[in-house]
Amino acid sequence: MPPVTVALIGAGHRGIGYASYALKHPDRMKITAVADPNPLRRDEVARAHAIPPEHRFPSHREFLAGPRVAEAVINGTMDRDHFATALPLLEAGYHMLLEKPIAPGEAEVRRLIAAARQGNLTVMICHVLRYAPFYARIKAMLAEGAIGELVSMRTSEQVSYHHMAVGYIRGKWNRLDRSTPMLLAKCCHDLDIIAWLMSGVPPVRVASFGGLKQFRPEHAPPGSALRCLDGCTIEAACPYSARANYVASKWWEFYAWEDAPSLGADDEAARLGHLKKDSPMGRCVWHCDNDVVDHQSVLVE
Repeated sequence: MPPVTVALIGAGHRGIGYASYALKHPDRMKITAVADPNPLRRDEVARAHAIPPEHRFPSHREFLAGPRVAEAVINGTMDRDHFATALPLLEAGYHMLLEKPIAPGEAEVRRLIAAARQGNLTVMICHVLRYAPFYARIKAMLAEGAIGELVSMRTSEQVSYHHMAVGYIRGKWNRLDRSTPMLLAKCCHDLDIIAWLMSGVPPVRVASFGGLKQFRPEHAPPGSALRCLDGCTIEAACPYSARANYVASKWWEFYAWEDAPSLGADDEAARLGHLKKDSPMGRCVWHCDNDVVDHQSVLVE
């Protein structure tokens, strides 16, 4: 069989990662188009997959307006853009790999399900833990009755301090008005695993409580400043230091420098200057505009 032809809609970190399968297995998948508002990202993907200029689009709308060049799409857009992009793509007849979470609300999810069923289309959600050997074996053991009847289950999503800072305090998932709640943005993997391991047993009651406790201005340590590299006297010892995390350790580089991709890893002075003046990643974690929870507990009966 010829490789499946796929268009990448949203050339972010996850989308590029999933599309890389085509580079490792060109006999199975070929990326034939890319749509992203960032021209640098479009061109990066295009170079990697030899996509001609006429198949590079600023959005899914222009992609849909052009000639059909793919059988399926990888939808790697931001959380709140999933529904607005997925629905017209499904209505146009594209099979879809859709990054999690499906959509912010139940009504949107049900509309996407209806569209997929109407078109007899496959929509696969990127709940990757189902395919991890560990969880696959647990699922098999439960089905075999190896541990007896399942009485209770406990999961814990321990987000590392540097991941919390780059994603949910300084980064793109730090506010409810432009992203999804932490329970969807991060913990939908856990919720999916729970539902999957429970073999479709529906919940009877759900309780949830939490809030934003730690990363608030009133909890800023003495000596801190609005930005790590602009007057902070504790920056050198702070675990959230932008210098330590994004320049010295080079953690989360895709997120840390996405607003300034021209700053190469070898240009330390330019990166430090950007963190000091312009970058949202240079803000003190106690002085950001974040409003998503930093702790939450959920009980499901």
